[in-house]
Amino acid sequence: MTGRDDTETIVATIDQTGPIEPNSSEPKAVALQEPAVVAPNTEAQAPTPTVVYVTAPPPPKRKGNRLVGAAIALVSSFVYAAVLALVFAIVWASITGGADLGFVGSPNFFIPVVFFVAAMVLLALVLNRAGWWAYVLGSIVVALVVYLGSAGVLLLLNNVVLETRDTAAQMFRLALLNPLVIISALVAREVAMWFGLVISLRGRRVTTRNAEARAVFEREELERAQRPASRL
Repeated sequence: MTGRDDTETIVATIDQTGPIEPNSSEPKAVALQEPAVVAPNTEAQAPTPTVVYVTAPPPPKRKGNRLVGAAIALVSSFVYAAVLALVFAIVWASITGGADLGFVGSPNFFIPVVFFVAAMVLLALVLNRAGWWAYVLGSIVVALVVYLGSAGVLLLLNNVVLETRDTAAQMFRLALLNPLVIISALVAREVAMWFGLVISLRGRRVTTRNAEARAVFEREELERAQRPASRL
């Protein structure tokens, strides 16, 4: 009877304590979860189209003929002085019967040369790329400047302002009829006309190059306008 009682006692004890739990020191199984896959945001990653505006090049500048024309006018002044000296020498030899270049330092020679240089350079600056017809007309202006300017300065050198009105008028007529003054004006007209031809030919070439450069610019502008805007 004692053994049966002991067995019942053990069973009763087990019923009161409940089931035996496993040792907490043993590793526990952990359920792993796969990371959630996030769909890429295509709208955020796609590059934003950017319109690039290209600055149009400026139109070509029109080139002038003034600087070269003034240089040619300066060269023409040396030619004018040489031709004038030759003509004066011929006139002097026909009057005196001998050759003499002493007139080169006289006012009758260098004053017309000074007026020719000033008038010719001014003509080249004003006419620029004009045609030869403009320089033909301009050569008349150069001749008048040489003619009237030389006569006026020669009168001032002879103290015309100190003379009476009648005497001054007579001196003025004699100055206008001075053969050297008239020759100076005629030579100035011829030299200015032919060197004007040289300046006008150069001006024509400059005008042609300006027209070609303008045509190329307009053609490129038309092609640029027809081309779609570049996008990056």
